[in-house]
Amino acid sequence: MSMSMKMSIVCLVTAGSCSGALAALGGSVVVTASALSGGQYQYNPTLSNTGTTTIGTLWFAWIPGQNFLTASPTVVTSPLGWSSSIIHGGASDGYSIRWTANNASSFLAASANLSGFSFRSFTTPAGLDGPSVPYPSSATTTSFLYSAGPFSDSGFRFVATVVPAPATGGLVALAAIASLRRRRARIGQ
Repeated sequence: MSMSMKMSIVCLVTAGSCSGALAALGGSVVVTASALSGGQYQYNPTLSNTGTTTIGTLWFAWIPGQNFLTASPTVVTSPLGWSSSIIHGGASDGYSIRWTANNASSFLAASANLSGFSFRSFTTPAGLDGPSVPYPSSATTTSFLYSAGPFSDSGFRFVATVVPAPATGGLVALAAIASLRRRRARIGQ
């Protein structure tokens, strides 16, 4: 089993017996960044479910016990059927955003995508795409997914990708390629 997929056993108990079926939790997030006035940036994450089970929680810039954003996000919005919370653990900790589906009918199905997440921040795209200031050994966009609510299973850890907002011209494509090369170089170290 690859490190990018976590497997969980789903058991159906019938008259004392258990038959197992494998369900894989997996996903990715692409964060589109654009500049706003006043030194703020708009970030629009799009969640893609690459697993075989639902996603009910996206916990952005977080692993258990560590919040990776340097500054508190502002103007956080959620897709229809989801809600958000800004999490902060104290003076030596950063911030994170936890988006959770309000009920099972809003879970993201396998092979589906979900947009409508957004937040504003004074953190630059380069800062968001780099190492976390409070926890420099982790990428700022290191995040977790859960199939339902927070801690409903062992979760799926991944690093989101930050890209500039679409624009005309070849410079945007070159910037995206350069960002991917930098990320691959950091991962290969």
